[in-house]
Amino acid sequence: MQDNHVNAHVFTNDRGFHNHTAHHVLAAYSLGASPLLLKDIYDLNNLESKPMPPLQAVDITESNWTDFLADKSYYPNYLSFFHGLISRPPVAPSLYAGRPSSVVPVLEKYLLSGEGDMLVRSLSGVLHPLIHIGHGLEFGLDALVAEGLAQAACQPPDVGALFDTPWPPAPPKPTSFQSTMTSAFSSLKLSASSSLLGLHPIASPLDSFSRTAATLPRAHRIPKEGLSAFTILDRILHDQTLAGESSVDETLERHGEEIRAWADEWKFSFEKSGEWNEDGRASKGKGVRSARVPEWDEIVEKCEELVWVATVIYASASRPGYENVKLDFFTMHCLTSILFLPTLLEHVSPHLRPYLLQSHFRVMLTLWISRGRPELHLRETLLSASCSPSPPSLPSFTPGAVAKALRAHSTVTPPTTDDDEPSTPTAGADGKFKRGSTYPAFEERRTVNPWPALLASASDHPDPHLPKVIRALAFAAEHFGHSPPGLYQCSLPGTDRMDGSIFIRAAGLTFGTLGYAREGVPIGSWDYSVLGLDSSWTDEPRVPGSSRYVSLWKV
Repeated sequence: MQDNHVNAHVFTNDRGFHNHTAHHVLAAYSLGASPLLLKDIYDLNNLESKPMPPLQAVDITESNWTDFLADKSYYPNYLSFFHGLISRPPVAPSLYAGRPSSVVPVLEKYLLSGEGDMLVRSLSGVLHPLIHIGHGLEFGLDALVAEGLAQAACQPPDVGALFDTPWPPAPPKPTSFQSTMTSAFSSLKLSASSSLLGLHPIASPLDSFSRTAATLPRAHRIPKEGLSAFTILDRILHDQTLAGESSVDETLERHGEEIRAWADEWKFSFEKSGEWNEDGRASKGKGVRSARVPEWDEIVEKCEELVWVATVIYASASRPGYENVKLDFFTMHCLTSILFLPTLLEHVSPHLRPYLLQSHFRVMLTLWISRGRPELHLRETLLSASCSPSPPSLPSFTPGAVAKALRAHSTVTPPTTDDDEPSTPTAGADGKFKRGSTYPAFEERRTVNPWPALLASASDHPDPHLPKVIRALAFAAEHFGHSPPGLYQCSLPGTDRMDGSIFIRAAGLTFGTLGYAREGVPIGSWDYSVLGLDSSWTDEPRVPGSSRYVSLWKV
C-alpha cells in the first residue's frame, strides 16, 4: 500500500481510468486473504498502474487550491496538500480538537463545504473518488483519504447537472456576536456549546450504523413525506421522456433537471412534499428543504433503503428468458460505493448527512437511466436466483486464481510454498478460514451458511470489482438479510415478495456471471452494452421455450 501510495498515479491512463490496487487489496484483506495472495493481487494490479508524475512547480495552498482543479498532472501536488492537512492534529477552537488527525474536519471543509465542487467531483468518474475516500475512512488509512481527495480534485465535475452550486449549499455564516464569542472563548481556553458559537454539532461517537440498523422495525415502511425510492423507480419506468438513453453525458444533458425533480421526491420526514403534474411527474422546485437536521435513526433507515435500491438496479436488470445473466458495469458501482455510506455518515456532522444520501441517490438514478432505464425484473431474475449459491468443490493443491492470472502475464514460474498447500485461505462450515481445507459436497452444503464459501472465493478473484461487490452484499445480508417480504412494497412489481434474501441471491448471480475463478471456473465479464435497449439482446441465446415468454414480456 505504501509503495502504491508513493510510486503510482491514482489514474492508470490519460483517459482517466482509475487505479484499483488499494480497493482490491483492502477488499481481499477484509475477506481473509493470506499475505501471499495479497502480494499476488498487488502485483496483478500493478501491471496496469501508471508511475507517479513529477510535482508541478507550484505549491498548492489553502488560498490557491481551487486554481488547478480537473488537471491530472497536479495529482502529486494535491496529494501532498491534502496529506499535510490531514496529518496535522486539529486544535481549538475546532470541535475536533484533541483528535490524532484532521481527517474528518478536512473532509468536511474540502469535500462537503461546496467549495470547488468537490463532492460533485467525488461522485463523478462513476463514483471512484468517493469509493477511494470511503476505503481510507473505513480502514483508518489517512493517506488513502488524501489520495481520494486528490483524485476528486483532478476529476472533472461530470455529474454537475444534478446539483446546485455550491453543493452542499453553504451554511449560514455566524453573526458578528457569535464570531466575537468564539474568539473570546478560544482566547480564554474555555469551551462553549456549538449552538452558542454558531457552529454545527459534530457526529456523536454513539452514532453506530450497525446498532441502530438492528433496532429498526422490519415492517412495511411508508414514507412520512414524499415517495419511497422504489416508487420513484416505478414512476421513472413509466416516464417515457426518460426512455432510450445510452450514456451518462447524454442523460445529464437532456434530463438532468428531471432526474433532480424525481430524486427530490425522496424526502426526509420534516420536508414538505412537492406537487405533481397531470402526467404524474414531479414538478420542478416545488419541494421545500427545511433547515432541520434528521434524527440518526432516520438517516440509517434512509441509507438502508439506498442499499436495497443499489442491489435491485444492479441485480434485476437482466432480462429473463435468456441463457446468460448480464450485470451492468456502471450500475455495479452504485453497489460498491454504497458500502461506504455508513462509515461516512457515522463520521460527518449531522447537518451534512442528508446531502450525502441525496447525492448518492441522484447519481444512482442517473447511472440506471443512462443504461437505457432497464426494467427491474425482481420476480423473474433476482428472486428466481438461488438463495443458497455455492462454488464447485475446490480440488486439493489448486493454485490461486490471482496467481494464475498473474502467471499469464509472466514467463517466470512463481515459487510454490514448501508444504505445497494452496496459497489462499478456504472457509469451513464454522465460517473460519483454514488453510488446506476443502468444501463439503453440494448435498452437504444445502444446510450450510453459503456466505463463508462465497467470501473465500471472492478473496481470490482477479477481477478487482467482484470482491467489492461481494463485500457490499455480505454487509447488506448481515444487517438486513432477515427482513421479511414487503418491507418496501409499492407499485413496483415484485416488491411485495422482495425480502432479505436478495443479497445472497445477487451474490450468486455475480459469481454465475463473473465465474468462480478460485475453483477453476472460467472468468466472465461485466456487461458494457445498454441493458435497457433491445439491440443489446438481439444476439443473446435464449433459454429453450422462452421465446413466447420474452415476446409477452416486451408487450
